[in-house]
Amino acid sequence: MLKQTKYFDNFNELSGKTNFTLKELKKIIEVLNCFDEKGDLHEKSRQLKAVNDSILNLGKQNISVPDDLRSLKLNLSNEIDVYDEVNNIKSKIINELKQILLLLSTKVVKRKPKKVQIKHGSSSKKQCSIQVYDLIKATTLQAGAKIEHVNKKDGVIYSGVIKNKGEIETNFAGKRELYKSLSAAAHGLTGTSLNGWIWWSVVYDDGRRVPLVKLRNKLEESMS
Repeated sequence: MLKQTKYFDNFNELSGKTNFTLKELKKIIEVLNCFDEKGDLHEKSRQLKAVNDSILNLGKQNISVPDDLRSLKLNLSNEIDVYDEVNNIKSKIINELKQILLLLSTKVVKRKPKKVQIKHGSSSKKQCSIQVYDLIKATTLQAGAKIEHVNKKDGVIYSGVIKNKGEIETNFAGKRELYKSLSAAAHGLTGTSLNGWIWWSVVYDDGRRVPLVKLRNKLEESMS
């Protein structure tokens, strides 16, 4: 019998709650996918930069900034915020699902340890975290690829280039720096600890912007 019977009257109730949760999660994912990369974010970021440049030029000329221009800047900033929040939610869901799968796998191992042993001459491998260089080796990412992050508040664009061995070369305010990881590059530019996989996006020639976390997750799925 289940020890946690105080939480569920019977197994049918547990099954019902599980089905309901999975259906709700599916609905959430469908909504999030509506915001999938279509070049819109890149275009809005370019528009926001143009608006900020116009406001800056007006200020230099001591010309009052029109209300319409201020309103446009606010609207663009809010729309970019939505894309950033969607990416954060997706990453949160992925991380939570990984923890759930790990817990389920752990339970199976404890109850049936013999079934997880490999007996056909192959050796088990410890799962290691994927690095940028792994994406290059798998041709998921090309050396020389351009990466960017657009500051949603002021439209400042941070840019970098993926080097052959997975290092990140940044170029900001005329100063070039070389970093060993995406997070180190993000920290070097902002002084803040950030998840570089989420913070940086690959910029393709056709204008598409894809967060690097999506490329990493794609490679992880192909390896599982």
